[in-house]
Amino acid sequence: MFLGKGTQKKAKNDPRDNMKRLRQNTRIDIPSEEEINRHQSKGREQLASMREVREEGTSTSSVSAGLQGLSIHKRTTYSQEHCVKESKFLGAKVKDNVQYIVIGNPKSNATTHDMIQRHLDRSQERDATNRSRSSSSGRRGEPASVNPAELRTEVMQAGGTKFQGNPNILSQVNTFAADKVIGKGSFGVVYKARNLETKETVAIKKVFQDRRFKNRELQIMRRIKHPNIVELVNYYFSTSSNKDVYLNMILEYVPDSLFQASHGYIDKQTEVPVSVVKLYIFQLLRALAYIHARNICHRDIKPQNVLVNAVNGECKLCDFGSAKQLVAGEENIAYICSRYYRAPELVFGATVYTTAIDVWSVGCVMAEMIIGHPLFAGETGVDQLVEIIKILGTPSKKQVMKMNPNYKEMKLPQVKGSSLSKYFKNRTTSEAIDLLEKMLQYSPKERITAAEAMCHPFFEDLVERTIDLPLSMALPDVCNWLPGELDTFPAEIREALDSFRMRPT
Repeated sequence: MFLGKGTQKKAKNDPRDNMKRLRQNTRIDIPSEEEINRHQSKGREQLASMREVREEGTSTSSVSAGLQGLSIHKRTTYSQEHCVKESKFLGAKVKDNVQYIVIGNPKSNATTHDMIQRHLDRSQERDATNRSRSSSSGRRGEPASVNPAELRTEVMQAGGTKFQGNPNILSQVNTFAADKVIGKGSFGVVYKARNLETKETVAIKKVFQDRRFKNRELQIMRRIKHPNIVELVNYYFSTSSNKDVYLNMILEYVPDSLFQASHGYIDKQTEVPVSVVKLYIFQLLRALAYIHARNICHRDIKPQNVLVNAVNGECKLCDFGSAKQLVAGEENIAYICSRYYRAPELVFGATVYTTAIDVWSVGCVMAEMIIGHPLFAGETGVDQLVEIIKILGTPSKKQVMKMNPNYKEMKLPQVKGSSLSKYFKNRTTSEAIDLLEKMLQYSPKERITAAEAMCHPFFEDLVERTIDLPLSMALPDVCNWLPGELDTFPAEIREALDSFRMRPT
């Protein structure tokens, strides 16, 4: 069961060539730190709610999370009341461009700083040995073969009588080897790291806690868990030698961003297959439908903040640094979201807006996947509006009032524009154009919701599992709904989505 299509507009085409592309440069050296002091727990709740404004054009890297296997039909149970607990930072050292980090909750106060340092030293030696063996045998990138039990025994022996009667004192400790920076932005650094105990690959996002800005990322990430959202595995606070406080979030690791995956096709001078567009956009919409049901607005949807695994076909939303739980009628900052993906109501300076701004951004991301460059690539905030008008035409006075009733700054030039149906003619399917038209509406209230968009005919062969994906990509179960995931949707939407559920064979 699918919701019906809308009518398509027709107007003159306005082709644009040689669009400028914004690329991120994430190749940097790993910053070495002086010995990190243990952060006191007092005041952490205040520090965990810091940051409102994000500087335009820069953001904490979107690289995070991933899957450890290729089992695409395995169903994970996600709790509705998910809440990640904080771990304690125990120590860190840098050796041979690898940063070793120890976190945990030791079961006894007898654990001393010297004991943790001995644990670190042993971890470093064993990790260096195993990396050397892997390199000499030509098997690069393998996780170090470290025996956690041996490490704990060595630490216990170093502690002498202090460990007697409590042999599991370090049973909750995890050691991470962070040997690669995979992203850097104005608010933090993201490391690719290995858990030496579990051998899992993770991403550690280290964010400076600036008291001038609100940071809602942690409090949001602690409470959400969804197959299409990067999972927060753990977190801890650390302080530098000059008393700066950092939030460190340990996230599941996903190998690529949608930006990187899309440009892989562009570099090969080929288009992103429409089946891949369907697969990733559907999962992105599902992630948004989940957070929007909780009134959480991401506010920075862009290809760099969408992570994908080109092998198992999974897609996950990440980087909630700009996210906020919206309250009806409450003012918010208008200068938010990366410019190319910024909804027109934000361009018009609206401070009272809804989660519809995320849907506009998804429309821009989908269009970019199809044409290979940003659809609206303005050089400035005003130029961004010009780029939108060139394709969608000048919004009517009524549409402007729906976007921002207080907007009175300028008289807009009357431009007919080139409709989306004309602009995308022969570039994609009619269903894709229809969906784009529904997402890229000036009026936020007329914009399709994320849940409604998932029912669009564009995704029909995907949810029926008859889609023709590239041979190298598996088809995940994109309709493995969580308990209660569909409950807040309108009845028609809920019934349609429930009918997509993959039945046992």
